[in-house]
Amino acid sequence: MLQLFLSSHLDLSIWIMGEKIIKKLNADILGVGASLICAIHCAIWPLLLILLPIAGSSLHDHEYLEYALLSFSFLVGIWSLGRGYLLKHKRPNSLLIFIVSFSVLVFAHLFMANAAGLIVIFFAACGIIVAHLLNLKWSKV
Repeated sequence: MLQLFLSSHLDLSIWIMGEKIIKKLNADILGVGASLICAIHCAIWPLLLILLPIAGSSLHDHEYLEYALLSFSFLVGIWSLGRGYLLKHKRPNSLLIFIVSFSVLVFAHLFMANAAGLIVIFFAACGIIVAHLLNLKWSKV
């Protein structure tokens, strides 16, 4: 249990047809994936809002999904980037980029419910991805 907390990797084995394809899952890769899902969700959701009534669906409220994505992205980011800063590279840049980008993302989500807000959210998610990629690069040095 202590080893999982002190490691920046989650020991996770994924088997496909008897072959182990993934031995470890890096928290930065998980953070990049969460941010990409967020960016794709924000880009596609307006189109789905237009098409869903035509298809007869009544999905009007996706607030819980957004809060789940925000929470997951925040927890993975703080865990991964904080650990990278404290235990590996001692460079605050990636953590600062994450904090600023995540703050902008939350602000835009709460106070900019228009097309400009979606653009801001997209670029904030890109900032989070950059923070994770920098942390990944600096942690491997």
